Amino acid sequence: MATGISFSGLSSGLDTDSIVTALVQAESGAKTTLQAKQNKLKLRQTAYTTIGSGLSTVARAAGNLNSAGAFATIKASSTDETISTISATSSATAGAFDLTVTKLAKANKIGSAAQIDTTTALGKAGTASVNGKAFKIEAADSLVAIAKKVNALGSGVTASVVDGGSGRGYLTFSSGTTGTASAVSIADLDGTAMADLGMKGAGTTVRQTVGTAAVGRTFSSKTDSLQTILGTIGLSTSTVTIGGTPISVDPATDTLETLAGKINAAAITGVTATVQADTSGGATVYKLQISGSGAPPAMSETGGVLGSLGILRDNPASELVAAQDAQYTLDGVVLTSATNSVTGAVGGATLTLKKEGAASISLVKDTSAITASVENLVTAVNGLLSTIKGQSGFDAKTFQSGVLFGDSVARSAKDSVKALLFSDSPGVTGSIKNLASVGIGLDETGSVTMDDSVFQAALAKDPDGIAALFQAVGKGSTNDIKYVSATNTAVASSTSGYAVNITQPATKASLVAGTAQTGPRSGPETLTFRGSGFGTAGIAVDFEAGTDLAATIAKINGDGRLKDLVSASNEGGKLRIDSKRYGVAGNFTVASNFGSAVDNSGIGIGGEGTAVLGLDIAGTINGEAATGNGQFLTGKTGNAKTDGLQLQVLSTTPGLIGTITYSRGAASRMLDLSSTFTDTIKGSLSAADKSLQAQIDSIDKDLTTIDARIASKTTELKNRFAAMETALAKLKDQASTISSMLGTSTTSS
Repeated sequence: MATGISFSGLSSGLDTDSIVTALVQAESGAKTTLQAKQNKLKLRQTAYTTIGSGLSTVARAAGNLNSAGAFATIKASSTDETISTISATSSATAGAFDLTVTKLAKANKIGSAAQIDTTTALGKAGTASVNGKAFKIEAADSLVAIAKKVNALGSGVTASVVDGGSGRGYLTFSSGTTGTASAVSIADLDGTAMADLGMKGAGTTVRQTVGTAAVGRTFSSKTDSLQTILGTIGLSTSTVTIGGTPISVDPATDTLETLAGKINAAAITGVTATVQADTSGGATVYKLQISGSGAPPAMSETGGVLGSLGILRDNPASELVAAQDAQYTLDGVVLTSATNSVTGAVGGATLTLKKEGAASISLVKDTSAITASVENLVTAVNGLLSTIKGQSGFDAKTFQSGVLFGDSVARSAKDSVKALLFSDSPGVTGSIKNLASVGIGLDETGSVTMDDSVFQAALAKDPDGIAALFQAVGKGSTNDIKYVSATNTAVASSTSGYAVNITQPATKASLVAGTAQTGPRSGPETLTFRGSGFGTAGIAVDFEAGTDLAATIAKINGDGRLKDLVSASNEGGKLRIDSKRYGVAGNFTVASNFGSAVDNSGIGIGGEGTAVLGLDIAGTINGEAATGNGQFLTGKTGNAKTDGLQLQVLSTTPGLIGTITYSRGAASRMLDLSSTFTDTIKGSLSAADKSLQAQIDSIDKDLTTIDARIASKTTELKNRFAAMETALAKLKDQASTISSMLGTSTTSS
């Protein structure tokens, strides 16, 4: 095979390279034709991609209009933002309020007495606690060293030092959060270091009061010793005095649970101690609660255990900033907040209190945001139509046409979008049935237009009708039927709606104890709740000796782990527990560690009492089968009309309870339309793209074959010409030799 440098026609004088090129020109022409065809296919493919991008932009704009909060936009404002600002979510409702801020929430800050300086050893020793976290102070510690130890506790308190020069060193403790419940708690557990530093003054107060109870801080265990949960060892035995009755506490052996038991066993009139369980960061935490009659009982102590547990607070000697809750009024109603960021007072809104004073706040429907969302959809549609026109149009002046001229997919996308925009929304029952009636139309160029004044007037007159014009909306004929959601497989109903027929209403599980509790508990009891919502291990609730049925009910209802699962009540002297969830998912069991008796809950170890299981709702929508889950009824997959239509049914009686009218507005249907073109599996654009890609790939194979054929033919021709040149060279050599010989012979004769 001839390779490398070619010396064309050295012997023949012919330009053999040009001859070879001319001889393979026919093959090269076929290649050029295929490449041109392939380039056109790629241009069509790019055009489809551009149209798909335009459809995706339309889908995003439509999705914004079809979202739950698209037509519930609220604009919040304050007449004086130096006093308070307000922000609102889509769940907020319109309203106006007069706000007066009388106090701002403040974080507590306490300080020490003046010390020699910040770095000299103070010669003070002992075990102290800050917000229930214990640490040791040693004689060699300076103010800086103590501050480092406190900051390492993770107690929510920041320790700082102030160096005012010789004889003016100070230690300060600042709470990381505002509000009276976050006041800094300090205690001397062993020794008098806090008192010696001048941090701790005389007397104590209840740290946090809830109702008639003093409530402590939370800890990770109720059964570990007090010195374990406080994080130190070797604490001295303390004496707690409640209502004049002294109670000995040994931090090395007593737990939150045994301390509560000791208080209850002391039989102090009107006093009850409990250990409350709650959830924090996904983990169960516990806190001691001591209740009195009408108010928390009088309490004092030696040793600082109640102070460390957060029941009592040692009065600071120097309170630089008092802990303070925010206090304000809304329309004359006095309210408080632990922080200056207030949620819940105005539904769906957050108030940020900034200074004392008065301001008016308002929540109004933000129609400008709704209008902007509709305008975005119009802009997106026009962008798509312009793209399709550019790719598939024909210019009568230049006779130039787009790469998709005459293409059925492009034409279908354009026609479908326009038809959807200006057809009546199926299922809509109001007077507004299509976009043309609210100021949306077409101009002479085929672009979509929007008359803002007409749209605003329609929005002000019938906001719900405008929402239904764009969104998927369901409306029950009674308050017992509530629309929840629907997939794109659900079909809009007629104006008469779909009949909702219930064969089994949803019910809740319940359990009534087998025995009435007629007296206080003779000893500690544990009730364990199990079920789908109670975790793998269940939820155990402990009840101290001496507690009665009322205390049992209060503890179950006050347990943070159970608050969304069950509620307790008194039914004829017996403990009754009801699920808060409808249906099978709310079913539960409760078992005691004792058999039922008059001196405990009466629940028993198992199988005692009367249990009723919760049932899921059952019924049909439009006569079609539906799946029940609690109170939620969903049309089954494959239903002709109601596939994916989900309702919440509140009715407690079976039968035909009413109808649900389901409509699909333009934005909702536009999402589906976009998907019919852009879906990667079934979309028509995707199918067209795959077809083009298959043709492009086929041409690539043909081009590879042609390239191989051209290379082979070129090599063959070059080899032949090379052989010819070699032969000619030999003949020339022979002719030269003969000529030379003949010439020599003649001369000799």
